[in-house]
Amino acid sequence: MEQPCSQKPVPKLDQLKAVEAAAAPPPLQPRTMQLGVWQVHYIEQRWHELRQDIQNALSTIKPLTRDLYTLSPILFPLFCLALFAWHTKTVLTWFVFNRILFWVEAGIKDGKFELGTIAFYLVLRATLTAAYGALQHWVPNAEDVVSSRIIDHFEDMLFKWKAKADTRTLEKNPKVAALSGGDIWTAYRSVIDGCGRFVALVVQVLCARTYFSSRREATLYTLLFLVKPAVDIFWRRASLWRKSWVAVSTDADYNRMSALRRIGTRACLKQENIANGRTEYLAREYRAASQRFHQNNVSVSHPDVQYLRKEPFSTIVLAELLGEIHLVYFLIAALRNPARFSLSKLVMLEDNGETIFYQCRLLADLVDQLRELGHVKQIYELEEVREALPDGTVDYPTDSESVGMGLAMRNVSFSYARNETEKTSVDPVLKDISFSITPGQLVVVVGANGSGKSTLVKLLTRMYDCTSGTVLVDGRDVRDYKKDGLHEVTALLPQDANLYPGLSIAENIGIGDPRPEAVADRRRIREAARLGGVAEFVEQRCVGGETDDGAAYERIVDPIVPKHWGCKCDNSAPVCGLCKIYEPEDEGLSGGQLQRLAASRLFMRLASGKIKLLIADEPSAALDPEAERNLFESLIRQREGKTMIFVTHRFGHLTKCADWILCMKDGRLIEMGTHEQLMGKQEGEYATMYNTQATAFD
Repeated sequence: MEQPCSQKPVPKLDQLKAVEAAAAPPPLQPRTMQLGVWQVHYIEQRWHELRQDIQNALSTIKPLTRDLYTLSPILFPLFCLALFAWHTKTVLTWFVFNRILFWVEAGIKDGKFELGTIAFYLVLRATLTAAYGALQHWVPNAEDVVSSRIIDHFEDMLFKWKAKADTRTLEKNPKVAALSGGDIWTAYRSVIDGCGRFVALVVQVLCARTYFSSRREATLYTLLFLVKPAVDIFWRRASLWRKSWVAVSTDADYNRMSALRRIGTRACLKQENIANGRTEYLAREYRAASQRFHQNNVSVSHPDVQYLRKEPFSTIVLAELLGEIHLVYFLIAALRNPARFSLSKLVMLEDNGETIFYQCRLLADLVDQLRELGHVKQIYELEEVREALPDGTVDYPTDSESVGMGLAMRNVSFSYARNETEKTSVDPVLKDISFSITPGQLVVVVGANGSGKSTLVKLLTRMYDCTSGTVLVDGRDVRDYKKDGLHEVTALLPQDANLYPGLSIAENIGIGDPRPEAVADRRRIREAARLGGVAEFVEQRCVGGETDDGAAYERIVDPIVPKHWGCKCDNSAPVCGLCKIYEPEDEGLSGGQLQRLAASRLFMRLASGKIKLLIADEPSAALDPEAERNLFESLIRQREGKTMIFVTHRFGHLTKCADWILCMKDGRLIEMGTHEQLMGKQEGEYATMYNTQATAFD
């Protein structure tokens, strides 16, 4: 007896996450404020969220540091030490300068200079300057090596996971899918900088203590130094970036100006605008909107800039006055005991207060840097990420006697999930579908747009699992099979033809059979190109005798070239010499050419000899009727016992030669049969659609 779709046991990792999610406080409702043209929606960060982010970051630092050390056991520790030393540059040079100033002042007061001591600090200052100059040269070079190793390491890890993960798993883990090796290094580098600033702050406090006559005085001044940064961090208005926020323009004129700029400058609309005489209208409307907008005198500055400007005047003034409290205390103490007064000490206090404030402000940013690093923790959980479509345990038999694949659906319904907590949407896309396809049959699935045809294909190829019911492959639940085995014997010609950027035309075709020896087989590739119709437009691109040596097939149509943009030319001017370097040399492919390329890729796959099921999901939208007919006839000639499923909303000779037709409407399978059987139902859906299209062509 067939079993309906069921949920598999949830791993311990997901159980723990579910418990944590249930225990967490309910989400806060966004607040709203208006900043110039921007309506800002924001949520204040709660302490438990901040604490969780920091905990995630701290748990990530250990394995990440271990990986960095493993990849570069000598250079990485030296780089960290050098970076810490670099952050002490301001502190130590400040300290040595103040020592020189102190001894010069003492010499003027006593009438006798300690030349040896002064010379010692001058040499020390010169030595520090030279040392920091060497660090300035060495640190960037060392970082290039260390960062390259860590970026390559994690890019490899992420690529393996992303390439293997199914579509549903990527949808459920968008943050992991969006991560890159560069993100990881940037986050870790920020944390190293934060630690370096902490080291510099400690060194600064220790150096400052040498100026005071007692531990009590040193402690008191240190606390006074920290008043301003403490007030600035915990009392004054923080940056908008400390919140979760989004800003949307609510100014109608500003929005209209933005829309007109886009319409007037988009390359794909340029020809239509010029040919239809719309340029003057667009310019006139832009001037009118601009005049209305500037009359209102509304700010368009970045929301964060405007947010900080709204801080009360009294708060700013009070915070700045508190930053001078250590000097006020010093002057009072000097008046009470003039013998303790010293100009060098006064200069030291002024510089020390400002430097400590600066270091504390930068150190406060370490919290944000730790939050960024917390996202990296997910990389170390990749192996624990449960696939949205759990793999089966049974190998699909590749040595069976049947050339084709038997397929069936039993009471299948399907709904796309809205989110993780709400498993299904309100309206099912497929509703109670049941049918059987015997091995080797040619089946055509017809129906209007939105009837559920493409979703049906996704279930048959196991891009998704049904919400209820059962999908059977050769009489067995499709979920029992290992996905790799099923995909190895399946060929899919998708609805949207895509180019693999950065690859040659030959490789774009050859990748249909991704075995290295097949991709390198230029004879097979040329034959697939001929069957798919690529050979014709490739030859049109050739110059001279390129087709003789295959150079045209080795041409990269959409090259991927990393860019660093630094040109300062006016975008409205013709492309300058520098810009031309970044201009693509190839004109790209049209929609019809892309579909021919995808078809050639399919013929390459069919030639592998492993395919038992071919599915073509409306692949001829950009082809003319003759090219469509040629494509379908070429595919049918490759049948040789394979099960073939063609999805289309355009009727023609294909349905007449089909062994079985499935007619879809509003997510339901409303009719099944051969062309003759379905045309016999004069009021049937299939007959009505067929006659309507035939009348249109007549």
